[in-house]
Amino acid sequence: MPKYVASHTLSDPAWAGTTVLTDVASEAREIRERHAETHVIGSGDLFQSLLTENLVDRLNLWLYPVTFGTGKKIFRDGTVPAAFTVTQPPQAFPKGAIWLVYERAGDVVTGIDIEAERTQP
Repeated sequence: MPKYVASHTLSDPAWAGTTVLTDVASEAREIRERHAETHVIGSGDLFQSLLTENLVDRLNLWLYPVTFGTGKKIFRDGTVPAAFTVTQPPQAFPKGAIWLVYERAGDVVTGIDIEAERTQP
């Protein structure tokens, strides 16, 4: 399975089958055309770059019932607005983790009545 690493400093990775990306915006578009699915694991900075370039079609979010008080934010200040819709029912796991799946849903619509959203079937 091919692996891609976005880095400003790594040039010769020791991992077999690994390609280093230095221009994420253009190279991610090429990767997207070559592969049916691409997964980003554990990189908030890369995720922000992909959102900025409108390259995120689906979010698989894992919510864990643990708080640390500090740390990296997924949706931090400056995040480009993007609308997503739930595409699968949330799946809960025995120790409390929840898996949420969203797909891109066009332009952001503001002024949504949150209370009305909660009470709709």
